[in-house]
Amino acid sequence: MNHERPVRIGTLGSLREHLQWAIELEHATLPPYLTALYSLDPERNPAAV
Repeated sequence: MNHERPVRIGTLGSLREHLQWAIELEHATLPPYLTALYSLDPERNPAAV
């Protein structure tokens, strides 16, 4: 198990860096979730019903 201390965000630059990482993560995870959601739409995929 990894017992490293959490990273402290102590400066404005560090906060911006962490927020940028969070945005990149969100942009990486949204397309697969939206693809799955659209594939379950009965009008687009009658087999999903």
